[in-house]
Amino acid sequence: MSLEQIGSFSFDNDNVPLTIRLDDNKIVKMERHDVDTARVYVANNAGQELPIPSGMKLTHAGKDDVPPVKDSNSFIITWLDNEYTLTLGDRVVMELRTQKQFAVLAPATGQLGVN
Repeated sequence: MSLEQIGSFSFDNDNVPLTIRLDDNKIVKMERHDVDTARVYVANNAGQELPIPSGMKLTHAGKDDVPPVKDSNSFIITWLDNEYTLTLGDRVVMELRTQKQFAVLAPATGQLGVN
């Protein structure tokens, strides 16, 4: 199955709705936790958190499992790690990839010899 970009998520913005439908009754949501981390969790259509479904797994860089937070129904991700994959059984639910880019700001005149 091929994946396509459906949106983006910012660690700088508290209010970015990002949801992916799992089935008729469940969605995966992401929400900013702080400037460095975000939560990934499953909710019902009313937005109430649900237990992580059996067989759901988050991996970092395709190899290291990211365990759910103890006594929580969520995974924690950080912008410092560049790739995550969320699966349910053998189905890829989503991939997260940081773009590793900076906004470059400099004088518009280029007087410092930057071309």
